[in-house]
Amino acid sequence: MLFRIFSAALLGGAVTFYVINLDSFESLDDQLLTETKKLNQIEVLIEEESSLSEANLTALLKINREYRKELEKLEEDSEGSADELSFLLPKIKNLNDQLNTAKQELSVAEEGINNVKLRISAENEKILPLSKQKEDAETKLNEISLVHASSEEVWRKLDQNLSALIRVRQTAQETYLNARNPLMEEIIQPFEIFYGESTEVEVDSISNRENGFFTKLGLEHGIRSGFVFLIQVDENWNEMPSFVLCSLAEKDYSFLKMVKSPEGGNPLSFRVGQKLTLIRSAELSNANDPSFFDNEKTLSQTDL
Repeated sequence: MLFRIFSAALLGGAVTFYVINLDSFESLDDQLLTETKKLNQIEVLIEEESSLSEANLTALLKINREYRKELEKLEEDSEGSADELSFLLPKIKNLNDQLNTAKQELSVAEEGINNVKLRISAENEKILPLSKQKEDAETKLNEISLVHASSEEVWRKLDQNLSALIRVRQTAQETYLNARNPLMEEIIQPFEIFYGESTEVEVDSISNRENGFFTKLGLEHGIRSGFVFLIQVDENWNEMPSFVLCSLAEKDYSFLKMVKSPEGGNPLSFRVGQKLTLIRSAELSNANDPSFFDNEKTLSQTDL
């Protein structure tokens, strides 16, 4: 169809050109033949282009049909996707809200991190002088380690000398014991506690009326009626000492009665089970008479 229209237009133009240039028609025969040949070539090209256009149109129609099929399939899939999208939209909104919250928390966390970084920077500035102090301390420690090593060597030598002295002492002690034991066997033990000799007793029962106590030590242990004992309360004698008098002595028990102190100190209070250290003092004719506590009759701390 395009070819026919184009041919008619060319023919009309040729007729018009013929009428206008009738006088010179004969001189343009050669030119007309040339143009006719070109026209024929153009017609051939037009036919070729028309055939190619029809082939392209057919291919485009085929592609269009395929696209339509795909579009229909996509429309069918989109219906399910729309349902799924309507189901996912609330979740997406919820996730977006969570994301916004997380972004806010992240902003707060970043601010906290920046604060921590500032604190770390400040602490690092403090660490520099501490590092210098540490280096100085390590230097002193190395010096002290050298001194310690030297002292340890001295100590080791002293320890060796001490070990040698201990062996010498053990040898001397064995020699002493070997010589002492036979001599001790020849000594006759006394029948009663001597002046200045100490003994330990335990309070068995208390008599508040007589201001004294019973103990399970008696005649067999060297205690006799009339013996006066000094009660040692403190090893360092920080308190005024007190005295007790043995007013009753039997085979395996005795009664010890408190007597007045020469300085008028407060008498001691006893309790059952209490352990006391007694040191024998001078015998008294009247235990309750303060005049009996005479320096010539009692032992002093230097005598014990």
